[in-house]
Amino acid sequence: MPAYPPPPPSPREDHTTTLHGVTVEDPYRWLENPGAPNVQSWVSAQNAHARRILDALPTQKELSQRFSELLYFDALSPPELRGNNEFYTRRYKTKEKPVLMVRSRSSSGQQGEERTLIDPNELRADGSLSLGNWYPSWDGKRLVYALRENNADEATLFVRDVASGKDSEIDKIPGAKYANPSWTPDNRGFYYEFLPSDPSISVAERPGRTEVRYHELGTDPAKDRVVFPSTHDPETFLGGGVTRDGRWLVMPRYTEPEPEQSMLLEKLGLKLPAQPPPRIRSGKLLLPEPQEEAATLS
Repeated sequence: MPAYPPPPPSPREDHTTTLHGVTVEDPYRWLENPGAPNVQSWVSAQNAHARRILDALPTQKELSQRFSELLYFDALSPPELRGNNEFYTRRYKTKEKPVLMVRSRSSSGQQGEERTLIDPNELRADGSLSLGNWYPSWDGKRLVYALRENNADEATLFVRDVASGKDSEIDKIPGAKYANPSWTPDNRGFYYEFLPSDPSISVAERPGRTEVRYHELGTDPAKDRVVFPSTHDPETFLGGGVTRDGRWLVMPRYTEPEPEQSMLLEKLGLKLPAQPPPRIRSGKLLLPEPQEEAATLS
């Protein structure tokens, strides 16, 4: 086996973090700031080191071909029926990302001709803009979807008219990193999780700033009503979803650690303090009578 040169150094810092009363060494915390010049230099150096080794492998070409055979193939996802439209993704072995498709379906079950609704492969030539989650309205006439710059977690929500394939110029919502929009049955708006992108808020504190908001189509997102404010607790996460009948907004609250982390703590013999009582105990009647305006939702 050939002797490879050592990788570029990864400096350790004298940093500790206290988790549930336990002090944990965290010498590589500095790597959690991807925009810092020293982090970017470290990433570039590590990539160059790995590239030199990988490119020199005699089986590189064969491995690349085999991986392509395994990872690139034609496939369809199960369809989601909303109104008279079916939404699904079509994966092509010749494309990097699955394509969102739509086709009509009559009450008798007869399917129309499929067409492309969003092709993430065509969003940007260098592939740096990706399609995140997508959510059709209950009548199938509109689609709210997330776009992610540089294929990162940060996202912006857009609303597309399914018939024309055009996006609304008004309904553009930033701060959608954790957003899972939930349409109201009247199709006039949706609830979603909003996360401010204020640079003064540290990365560690941002999860605790999540708010549940309501957006009415055609209105300024900056004026969206806050249904439930942020907890300012970075270990507590909020979500929101409307029941199908539109009478209840269910807002689950869950606290770190995740189940896998809990199992690890248990194996280590550590116990977490008792969880605080839930801040959200029940939903409330949400939708007004049909003749009322959506802006009166409460």
